[in-house]
Amino acid sequence: MGLIYGFFTNWGFFKHRWVGTKFVLYLIQTIVGIFIIDKLMITNMELLETQRELALTNPEFIQNHLIRQYAVYFQIAVTIFIFIISYVKPWRKEKVIPKKS
Repeated sequence: MGLIYGFFTNWGFFKHRWVGTKFVLYLIQTIVGIFIIDKLMITNMELLETQRELALTNPEFIQNHLIRQYAVYFQIAVTIFIFIISYVKPWRKEKVIPKKS
């Protein structure tokens, strides 16, 4: 959505900070998903294929699972924060109202 807002609407990336913030958070989520969650999940799947039930007590498997679980919690928290940003639209430029003399 950040790309669509940035390129195809009058909101732009730099005109409104909340759109840019959403885009950066989305990129962070993507990087965490690809380089942490996916890597750990593949490693655990390989352990399960080679060790079967013994993998469930393997310290490497347990540690990978816990790190992946915390990374998923992080992604959920960031997603909720993105929804809040979309609704509230913080960091707007306030309109200056001239004072009457």
